[in-house]
Amino acid sequence: MEQKTEKKKEKRGCAVKAFFVMYILSGLMLVLLAYLVSKADRQETVARVGVIVIYIVSCLAGGFVMGRWKQRRKFLWGMFAGLLYAAVLIGIAAAIGGGSLPPASFLATVLPICAFSGMLGGMIG
Repeated sequence: MEQKTEKKKEKRGCAVKAFFVMYILSGLMLVLLAYLVSKADRQETVARVGVIVIYIVSCLAGGFVMGRWKQRRKFLWGMFAGLLYAAVLIGIAAAIGGGSLPPASFLATVLPICAFSGMLGGMIG
């Protein structure tokens, strides 16, 4: 009985660790992106590309952490991490947008990018 509770705590600990890595990395890269955008000539283009790069790197790192911890089906755990990251992004965008879902173009971009980069991170890990 005690082993089951330890395993559950371990599972939660891994997910928390992965999301902690993802969001700390996102925050640091957003600070760097803000600096780069302030120095760039084409600010809108730099911002758009930078945000996509942040999605990719953050989900790749989260998938890597999940893949290192899980020894079976690492790609699925990585994709799970990426999709949860995307779900939080969509939730934040909906909250900022007054409760309505973000546009379909946002969803069509964010979901596959986060899912596939998380999956890749899981396979690498």
